[in-house]
Amino acid sequence: MKTDIEIVEIARKSYEEAKSSISGWNAEAHTDMKFYLSDQWDNKDEAKLKKKGIPVLVLNYIKKTIDLISGYQRQNRSDIKYFPIEGGDKLVAEVLSKVALWAMRSNNSRYYISEAFKDALITGIGWFYPEIDYSRDPIAGDFKVCHESSFNMLFDPYFTKLDLSDASYVIRHKLLHRSKTKELWPEKEKEIEKQPSAKGDSDFRQDVSVPGDQGNMVLVWEYWYRDTELKTFAIDQEGKMVEVKDDESLDAYKQSKDITLIERKMPVMKVAIMVGESTGRGKPIVVFHDYSPYNTNDFPFVPIFGYLTSSFSEWNKKLQGLIRPLRDPQREKNKRRSGIMHMFNTVASSGYDMEKGAYDDINAFRTGGAGKIHQRNRGFNPAMRLPTPEMPASAIQLEQMFTNDISIIGANPDLLGQMNEKNAPGITIQLRQKQGMTALQEVFDNLSMAIQKFGRILVELMVGTFDRRKIERILGEEVPFKMEIQQLSQQLEQMKQQLTQGAQDLQQMAVRETPDEKQYQQMEQEEQAIEQQLMQMNVQFQQGQQQLQQLQEAEADFWERWKDLGVNSYYDCSVSETIENETYRISVLSALLQAQQYNMPVPPELILEYLDIPEEEKDKMRQFVQQQQQQAQQMAEQKMQLEEKKVQNQKEIELIKQGVSPVKQQMPDQMQ
Repeated sequence: MKTDIEIVEIARKSYEEAKSSISGWNAEAHTDMKFYLSDQWDNKDEAKLKKKGIPVLVLNYIKKTIDLISGYQRQNRSDIKYFPIEGGDKLVAEVLSKVALWAMRSNNSRYYISEAFKDALITGIGWFYPEIDYSRDPIAGDFKVCHESSFNMLFDPYFTKLDLSDASYVIRHKLLHRSKTKELWPEKEKEIEKQPSAKGDSDFRQDVSVPGDQGNMVLVWEYWYRDTELKTFAIDQEGKMVEVKDDESLDAYKQSKDITLIERKMPVMKVAIMVGESTGRGKPIVVFHDYSPYNTNDFPFVPIFGYLTSSFSEWNKKLQGLIRPLRDPQREKNKRRSGIMHMFNTVASSGYDMEKGAYDDINAFRTGGAGKIHQRNRGFNPAMRLPTPEMPASAIQLEQMFTNDISIIGANPDLLGQMNEKNAPGITIQLRQKQGMTALQEVFDNLSMAIQKFGRILVELMVGTFDRRKIERILGEEVPFKMEIQQLSQQLEQMKQQLTQGAQDLQQMAVRETPDEKQYQQMEQEEQAIEQQLMQMNVQFQQGQQQLQQLQEAEADFWERWKDLGVNSYYDCSVSETIENETYRISVLSALLQAQQYNMPVPPELILEYLDIPEEEKDKMRQFVQQQQQQAQQMAEQKMQLEEKKVQNQKEIELIKQGVSPVKQQMPDQMQ
């Protein structure tokens, strides 16, 4: 492990490298964010217009475009689903999917992913990361997803892969209250107190601008970096691999003939957390430097990219969101509309041409809405109204052209399937929506890649952080084999008590005596019957014990496979997405109903599953469908019986015609 002095120096150099490389993107991204927030005028242009009395209008078409795409993603949020690579891992993949579903739908996790996606649409990149919260569960903790501002993150500018697998480092820097910093690292309280107060940096970080800053904030920056270490692994004859982490285990493995030891340089993820200014007057202190607490060799921060052109060299152009190409037409739109409004205000009252002294109180004339007044030094003639200029048609056409440009360059409602035509068929809307989403496919592909990368991190987090108790609490009654083992154990315990009681009853019956022969025989028969019952019950008890042992072995095998996920998750399961929301359900329901119209066999139960109605109503409908099915089955059986009877009657008629008695024909040969 590097010393504090070494890691601070390395982190500083990385900080300067990243900051200088992406400063161009940072400036453009700030402008993009301002455009989204309706701050779309250059300060100099705005001042000039205000000086001339021209209205400064902002007609924010860009925000609607971003909100439309962001809203589409929020309506079609996906969940993480795992699929087995090997057949034996099917149950493990199912449990992973259930725990991941709990993790994604608790603590508003999916909302914060949507926030990161919105950042990607605006600035070109959004960030989210996992966090374990121990406030409610101090042992295993609770999982949640957090969103981080795009401007609080720095990264290795030389990376080329969207999953950051070839990036050397990632840095997060943000202001934190001094008292909170002391709470997090109490052993460094004195050193933290000596650190100078940090000022907001709204040009680079996403720090809040506070005019009355009390000097209570310090800069905290995390330097996450990849490193390599020489590790030793023990491999048994079955190919099972275990990392050797201490000398005592190493000595034990060396003495075993069935174990092979190998050494490999392996990648590791480390983090150094520093408090204090990274440049200039600051001398930051290291408050934490160790392996990643996330039990993974990946960066915990997951990026969602907008449009990244890795082949280009300049970061101010290679990383963009959707706003960048819309800025110029949006500027022109604002300028053109402001000019038209000024022209309209001017045309409404064109002005007058008059001689000086024509009116005693010229100001009163002005306040009456006279507009411009031109005075000339001649005789006292009446005031003449100036001719009203016409509004140029070309100005209106040009302004409309800029509106169309924004719609064409961005994603308009038509392209997202929101057509203006009333009563448009559903298939038409779907086709238009699919066409519109084609232009945005790269953005949604990047989102999908980010979610799948997060799903891989989530596996290692769940296995490394959540113990068996936590998993069982999350799954409840769906824990593999747990309910079966409990029910079977209870049954076996009851059978054991019955066997014990039966054995005691036999002992008591064995000592009974009676001189009556009939009564004695009856007692023997009772004993034999109880013995027979006990023998049968004993066989069932032994079979139950074998079944219980098999279930317990299967349970142990499952939890062993679960532990192995921390090492072999790439070989045990694959990560994908599944969509389960209102939009998806409506789409599936529409497809099922269309299939039903073409006389394809669609079970009513399947249609009920995708109906968006309360579960109580679904249960009533299921009962009604079952009753109808039972009635239909009874009617079919009755119809079949009638058909059989009809055939039988026809056979009897044929026999009578042949002179053969039907009753005699049906009698067995020996009775005839």
